[in-house]
Amino acid sequence: MNADPVWRDTIMDYETKLAEEREYGEEKGILSAIKKIIYRNRSYGVSDSKTLEDLTEDYHDSVSRDQIEQMMKEA
Repeated sequence: MNADPVWRDTIMDYETKLAEEREYGEEKGILSAIKKIIYRNRSYGVSDSKTLEDLTEDYHDSVSRDQIEQMMKEA
């Protein structure tokens, strides 16, 4: 099977699409979690500046500060 170039290309395409979908799902999960934290913190009376600081610190590898600020404006 691995000797067949058509089969190999099909499997590689499948694996690539699977990895892309997994990454997309993780990204959606992170954005959903951030929105929930924003709503929860507001309901507990936590200031937006403190929420922004905490979210930026916790999610800086995945989401930029500007993206978090935009999400806070939309919430």
